[in-house]
Order: sequence, then structure tokens, then C-alpha cells
Amino acid sequence: MPSREIKPAASYALSGTWPDVEFAPDAPVEAVVARAVAKRLRDALAEKGWSARELARRADVGHATVNRLVAGEKSADMVTITRLEVALSLDLYPAGLWAQLAEQPSEGRAAE
Repeated sequence: MPSREIKPAASYALSGTWPDVEFAPDAPVEAVVARAVAKRLRDALAEKGWSARELARRADVGHATVNRLVAGEKSADMVTITRLEVALSLDLYPAGLWAQLAEQPSEGRAAE
């Protein structure tokens, strides 16, 4: 299987302001997941009144990582997701998204 370049999720945006964007039809599934995580992370920070630095301190991750996740410049690995979820006491990873994506042809992923 040939490898493909992994681009930042936000680079697939056609319109809107990240993470409230519509994706290009060629957006890969990992970009859809990164957008969902970014939305949840942004909303959680606002709800708790925390800065990226505060969350980073509590989660023991770099504050630049938090900022890059929210900005769609980076996708989180499972360790980072877990640390952020524990610090926030909520799920960031979009449970059940796989089922929605599996039901759609790849072109349908852009509107999620």
C-alpha cells in the first residue's frame, strides 16, 4: 500500500472558520476525526474557562500541542487524547463517529 502525505486537517477546509468548516471531498477520515476533537476541545476550554496553558499543565502535554490541536494543525495521538480527556473529565474522541463514516461514501465525509 503506497503511503500518502499526511496534511493538517484544517488544510482540507473549503469554507468556514476552523473547526466549524466544510471539508473538501478528498478529506480523509482522520481529518474528520481531528475536526471533531478540535470542536470538543475548543468547547471544553471555553466551558471551563481554561487557557491552553492551563489545560496543558493539567494534562502534562505541551501548550503548543493543545493550540495546534484546536487550530487543526495537528492530529492527536492516543496518549495525548487520553491525557486531555482525564484532565478535562470528558470524552474528546468522537464515540460512534466510525459508524457514521462507514455508512457514507468518501465524498459524504466532507459535510460532517
